[in-house]
Amino acid sequence: MSKILIFGLQKSGKALFELLKNNNNVQLYDDNLDIIDKTWTEGKLLGMLTVKERIHTFDLIVFSPSIPRNNWLLALAAEKNIPIINEFEFCLKRCKAKTICVTGTDGKTTTSCIIDSILNSGGIKHRLAGNVGIPFSTCCDAINNDEIAVLEVSSFMLTDSKLKPDIAVVTNITVDHLDWHKDIKEYINAKSNITKYQTENDILILNADDEVSCFLRWQTNAKTYFFSNQKKVNGCYCADNALWLNIDGNTKKILDTKELKIKGDHNKANAMA
Repeated sequence: MSKILIFGLQKSGKALFELLKNNNNVQLYDDNLDIIDKTWTEGKLLGMLTVKERIHTFDLIVFSPSIPRNNWLLALAAEKNIPIINEFEFCLKRCKAKTICVTGTDGKTTTSCIIDSILNSGGIKHRLAGNVGIPFSTCCDAINNDEIAVLEVSSFMLTDSKLKPDIAVVTNITVDHLDWHKDIKEYINAKSNITKYQTENDILILNADDEVSCFLRWQTNAKTYFFSNQKKVNGCYCADNALWLNIDGNTKKILDTKELKIKGDHNKANAMA
């Protein structure tokens, strides 16, 4: 059985330990042990010096997505050729369900929650998790292959990740998190990972009114659809005070915009996505 070190013991790290706790080869570490509630760690907690001495004994390090990639432990693991993966990607690889991953600078939480509501209304079995405040570790193994995982995904989760969602949604891309990413190029590259590894059997949904995220159409093999407040697109668009669904030439009205309970053009965009 693989020996795993969970690095980062806040909400996602604790959930991951609950997922893997039956594996006796799982151990725990955090750079800020003074603020960690140690009541749940079950004697699995290691100190910094111990981690440095034993790092070569681990087969895998699973880390919390918010940890900067230049962190000393991740750098040491790379130097020792020890595989590293963030908690979200680790769970996505374990999950047997179909996946809808939603990212973007703005609107990703709202869009994820709208998808959740639509699936609830349709009686479709699914779970909502990810950056909405529900670690994917809490449910990734419990979701059956006939269900859907609706996952909000941040740029931290996407950095250096090789994700392959069945459906990827990008609401928009603007300047953000430059206190964490070294520059806007790195931020955009992180966001592009949501579709980079998709195939022609997958779907990508993009904001036609956002020039930066639209560039992702050239970086994917997925079938691409769009949404727009400004023009008719292959996907969903707003015109004549209504939202219209136009899929490969088949157009139908969804609803009048006055029926939307969330107001503003940005929420029209979220609803169309």
